Amino acid sequence: MTQVMGTAVLTVAVLLVFTSGCSSTGGSTGLLSGSNSVVGTWKADTSQGATTAITVVTFRADGTGQYRFDSTTPGYSQMDWHVSYPFTWRVTDESYAGSYVKAITISDTSGPGTSIFHYDTQRDRLTQSAQPFVRVS
Repeated sequence: MTQVMGTAVLTVAVLLVFTSGCSSTGGSTGLLSGSNSVVGTWKADTSQGATTAITVVTFRADGTGQYRFDSTTPGYSQMDWHVSYPFTWRVTDESYAGSYVKAITISDTSGPGTSIFHYDTQRDRLTQSAQPFVRVS
């Protein structure tokens, strides 16, 4: 009985180590090792008609990044928007939508703002509020 109990305890300990290692993130930000990574530069083009609207987001492996949004409308400079700020990011949900999609929270380091992106590790896709981003690097 003691040997069976010892084997059961050892098995549980090995499983706990294995599952905790599989669910941990790399560093303070990252995704599971071996999966695709959100690290890189992503672009969303929401231009319509004469209005140009481009968002570029860069995620760095150290948990920092840069957000830039530029929108211009020729002849209507009062409608132009140019926003750029550094941010920090982290994976906030390791099991969203069946564990293939990770919720990425970015926090504006120059103010109180936060945003949520969703990264599909299986398809290497980034979205924010259903807006798709294309990887540019």
